[in-house]
Parts: sequence; structure tokens; C-alpha cells
Amino acid sequence: MEFLLILLLLFLGGCCKCPPPEATPAPSPTPVSTPIPVSTPKPKPSPTPGPRERVLGVAEALIGTTEATGRNDGPKIEAILASTGNRKGDPYCAAFNYYCYREAGLAKLVPRSAWSPDWTSDPTWTLAEGGRDPKPADAFGIYFPSKKRVAHTGLVKKWTPPTLQTVEGNTSPEAASGSAADRDGGGVWRKRRLVRQIFAVRDFITP
Repeated sequence: MEFLLILLLLFLGGCCKCPPPEATPAPSPTPVSTPIPVSTPKPKPSPTPGPRERVLGVAEALIGTTEATGRNDGPKIEAILASTGNRKGDPYCAAFNYYCYREAGLAKLVPRSAWSPDWTSDPTWTLAEGGRDPKPADAFGIYFPSKKRVAHTGLVKKWTPPTLQTVEGNTSPEAASGSAADRDGGGVWRKRRLVRQIFAVRDFITP
């Protein structure tokens, strides 16, 4: 009897044994995200200004320059005159043209002259006969009957018949064409003129 009791206890003890706990799997490592490099587009280089743009760039930077006392004087006006070997007090419309070309690195293309007629000799366009369409930075000349010659010059900015835009030295912004202030004004100005007021134009840049 005791033997049977022992067997029963052994049997029950074996049934009560709990299975060992299941091993918990180790967590898989979190993948580290690698940033994808973003290529930044390189800015396009600015186009190199052409000769006409350079000349007009100099001219337009001078717009608003005025004489000190109304006698063709002042630091910048005298620097313009000095570029052609002239002095304070001399007319400077033609010297202004030369100064703009010189500062643009194109002095060899144009006459070093403060004499207006020199800037439209051998013209590429005339009011009487036409010719090559004027372009920005071309020199124009206005004929004054009282002088019997071209007595004022400047630079073409935009040719849009029946008008044109100009940048000129030794003029006044509101002066009537052909007036004294038109050719002997007080500074450097942008103007709008009628094509019919232009006597001749010379292109020094196009071969």
C-alpha cells in the first residue's frame, strides 16, 4: 500500500512540473537611416556684358551728375573733360562719349576728341539717307544751323522710331531740341528724342 502511495505521489509531482519559460527573442536593432545627399544646383554665372552693355553701363551710372556752378565744372565733369585732354569750362558732350568708351575698356575704338563732329564723321546712318539701324552705345549727332555743323552728341540707348532714348552729357533734361541748354546744359541725363531730330549716327563697335 505504501508502495502504491509513493508511486502516486511521484506521478502527481511529475505532472505538476511547469515547463521552462520560453526565451524572449532579443529585439532586432533599429536600422539607422542614412540621409540621401541632395545636390544643390550651382547658380548659373551671369553672362559677361558685351561691349555695348559696358559702354552704357558707364553712361547710365553717370546719369544725374551735375555741374558744380553751371560752368562745365565739378569733380566728375572735370574728370570727363580730362579724359580728352580738355579743361574745366570746356563743352563736354563729346568728351562724355569718349569717357564712357574708355571706362568700358574700348578707348581704341573711338576718337579721343571733345569735338562733336568727330563722333559722326563717316556715319553708319543719316536722317537723309538712312543706313544701318542704330544700336545701343552708337554715337549720334545733332546739327545746329546756327553753328552750321553737328554741335551736340551723345549715346543711343534704345532706337525705337519715331523716337529714341539717349544718355548725354552737357545737356538738360527738359531742354528743347536745338536750344542752347540742349547742347550746353548742366549735367548728364537720360533723354527721349525724335528720330527726325538726329542728323547722323556712327557705330564704332560693329566692324
